Amino acid sequence: LKKAFKTLLWMKISPTEAIVIFISLFNSFLVFCRGKREKVKTLRRITKKRIPFLIPNSNFRCVLVNPLGFIFSITFSSSIDFLPYYFYNSLCACSSVDRAADSGSAGRAFKSRQALFSFMEFYEVIKRRRSVRSYKRDPIPEEVLNRILEAGRLAPSAKNLQPWRFLVIRDREIIERLVPAMRNQRFIAEAPILLGVVALEKEAWGRMGGYWASYPVDCAIALEHIILAATAEGLGTCWIGAYDEKEVIRILDLKEGEKPIAFTPLGYPKELPQERGRKSFSEVVRYI
Repeated sequence: LKKAFKTLLWMKISPTEAIVIFISLFNSFLVFCRGKREKVKTLRRITKKRIPFLIPNSNFRCVLVNPLGFIFSITFSSSIDFLPYYFYNSLCACSSVDRAADSGSAGRAFKSRQALFSFMEFYEVIKRRRSVRSYKRDPIPEEVLNRILEAGRLAPSAKNLQPWRFLVIRDREIIERLVPAMRNQRFIAEAPILLGVVALEKEAWGRMGGYWASYPVDCAIALEHIILAATAEGLGTCWIGAYDEKEVIRILDLKEGEKPIAFTPLGYPKELPQERGRKSFSEVVRYI
């Protein structure tokens, strides 16, 4: 545990933050080890020898990796309600490491000398997403931006035609000119980046439902991938569909056949809005 604490300090986390995470880690260790004496003995033996180790169990999700070569693997059950959210969010902010190549070997350790395994359960990402309207100007690391754009690139589309282009708008002058064209939503200009999804009308499948083009749906799916990926990276977004299309086309100098679909600011939120609530399950689900 002392080595785990030193690792947290090595990650350039402040002493106060390290203590909070360390307490969460120790609490999780106690919960996990309760009634599992044999596993505790095994864990002590393996950690003493400093051998990479992962307890194989499909019900567990999260692994901590010490980049100094000592891997101290403690896993958490799929229900993480007992964990302080701060510790959970700290894991999400860490860089990802490559998974073991052999998926059949549940006990394979992750590569040493890598950063922490970035983890955020999919359903938690969906719950954490908010329409953010207040942003910091902090720059977004290029590797983070690339991961987010990659999520959009991997989105499905009708017949896999991928009729889209992603616009990464950083030019402050252009963003300021776009604000009036987007109904003077000033918060758009607060974020360091404005992302846009443009449809390539001629490349989209034209027979959805027997008569209409697929590009609105295709591009919406791609942008939702981007938004969820941004949430997993700790960034804020806000779907922007209120704009003057002709003015946006003029400002962005879009070519013929390029149709703007939607935009979102991308940046670290100053504050997260409260959950607005959704319709009940019975109101939106119908079984046939």
